Amino acid sequence: MKLESLQPHPAVSGFVSHLIVIENDSPPAGFVLPLIANSYPSLIFQTADSGPAPIPGGKFHTLSLNGQYVTPLELPFQSRFVLIACFFHPHVLKSLFGIDAAELTDKSIDLSLIKPAEGKSLRERLLNADSAPFRLRLIHDFVWGLIHRDPEPEANTATAAIGAIRLSKGLVSMGAIQDRLGISERALQRVFESDVGVSPRMFGRICRFQSAFQQLEAGRFSKLSDLAYDNGFSDQSHLVRVFKEFTGLTPTEYLRKRSELVG
Repeated sequence: MKLESLQPHPAVSGFVSHLIVIENDSPPAGFVLPLIANSYPSLIFQTADSGPAPIPGGKFHTLSLNGQYVTPLELPFQSRFVLIACFFHPHVLKSLFGIDAAELTDKSIDLSLIKPAEGKSLRERLLNADSAPFRLRLIHDFVWGLIHRDPEPEANTATAAIGAIRLSKGLVSMGAIQDRLGISERALQRVFESDVGVSPRMFGRICRFQSAFQQLEAGRFSKLSDLAYDNGFSDQSHLVRVFKEFTGLTPTEYLRKRSELVG
């Protein structure tokens, strides 16, 4: 399996965080890709229909728009595939697609049914493209077309709160954010539900988990207790509980499964 992580073109970087391209010519029987909480909504294209998945509608579409994932999922494949995931900044779903983010939390919908994508035949053009670079250009052009309707992502309460939570790796208190922004707890909650799709506390928990997850992925630790303390967990058991909540696996189980996945 070939996996490549890419930065977006500067023209769309205010809306797009990063992209991932996965190519697998011969997935083994029962092959699945894990989908875990990472704080980003996404546009996902895949060349092969996935098998049944435990989501509304029972499967992922060839071209889908996905909200914040809190519940861990597995995306099964039965044949060779190419998958391109375009991850958006957490607060831009409404700006780009006119959808309240809460409507898409833990959900996947067919992108071609969404008004901004109607009539653009993006799905067909992606399927007919003969290379990953060409497909990436098609996705870039599609997003750029959406941005042209609203050239700047709105700098709002959610944007400022997201930045503070990310900077602290999820450890800043919600009270401190409320004081800094001069906003009530209920108002902050409403903003996050509409613009991000999860509560500010859940977003903070996801950011703290992701900080530990990225450190685990990079192998920047000697033992799990160090990983826990580096990321503000009370102890190793706390880290393991949160890790299992967001992945369905313990850190040790995840590393073993990852080694099998990438060979």
